[in-house]
Amino acid sequence: MRNAKAPHPKVRGLQLNGSNREDAHGVFAEIGLSIGLGDTWEIRARAAYAYHPEPMHRIAGGAELVYLIDVFEFVPFLGIGVAGIATDVSDVWTADLAADLVVGLDVLLTREVTLGGVLRPALVVTSINQAPLWFEGGLRVQVLLPY
Repeated sequence: MRNAKAPHPKVRGLQLNGSNREDAHGVFAEIGLSIGLGDTWEIRARAAYAYHPEPMHRIAGGAELVYLIDVFEFVPFLGIGVAGIATDVSDVWTADLAADLVVGLDVLLTREVTLGGVLRPALVVTSINQAPLWFEGGLRVQVLLPY
């Protein structure tokens, strides 16, 4: 019999040894705010929601320090961050802390509008035995607001 406080057996990130690989995939949406620290560094805050078809819901929020390699229209970037992750499976909520790496490439369409892609592998440090890795990958649209 499963302990009521134990994590749900299907709660996991993308695991190489997972027997139910289809459980590991879902869709996510994210909103963020960036503050420039000069020409090459940014601090980013983000909030994300992910849905997995089990159904499983994940809400994440975090902060990242990002280095931008500005090469004319193409801007590769990389950084490190921390995130809190709340997971709901069948009305059983768990909370985790993760350290993440962010890698991406942006293309400047105009001075104010950027399109790009991002990969974010995260090490879920509080679930190291259950679900140690969580991956996000997606497309991004960034709009520079006047201030």
